[in-house]
Amino acid sequence: MSRFCPLLDSCFRVIPLRPATIILATLFTVVHLASLFDWSRPHPYMYQSFNLVGLLISGAGLYGAIKYNVLQLRIFGLYLWVGATLSVFGYVFTLLLALLPKGRAKMCHVISHQPGVTFGYEQCLDNFWKAALVVFPVLCALVALKIYMTLVAWSYYRKVANSQGVVDEAERGHYAPLAGQEDV
Repeated sequence: MSRFCPLLDSCFRVIPLRPATIILATLFTVVHLASLFDWSRPHPYMYQSFNLVGLLISGAGLYGAIKYNVLQLRIFGLYLWVGATLSVFGYVFTLLLALLPKGRAKMCHVISHQPGVTFGYEQCLDNFWKAALVVFPVLCALVALKIYMTLVAWSYYRKVANSQGVVDEAERGHYAPLAGQEDV
């Protein structure tokens, strides 16, 4: 996959890839763990199964980033690629649905029947484009950020895989004690 996507040297040119991947895997692990306690969603067992799988993969990614484990980093990277791909398809589908008159009507019907929504179907249709001018650029930015974070984790995986699990000593020295060093 590295032939098709650029590999990065750091996250936002500030954070090295390893700490960025650890932060990313930690965030995903915490979100999936917290989501395990949310049973209010429709189809809770399917949702909880997704969160359990996500928790295991994110935890493996965290462990792989800490221990330089190529296989676990690859699984985490592939999981992020699947999520980013689904996000792009979801964004494009939502955008296409919004452009069709029947699609807008369907979206407003679903939105106006959500619990806690204080406006009706007609008000939704009247203000649809005003909201879309805010929502769609924000969604586009979020999808772009997701793709970038996926590239960060994938770049770290490729860096570890290319060095076959041995990252250069300068980087490893920042995070692990040197060989032969005794614990004090």
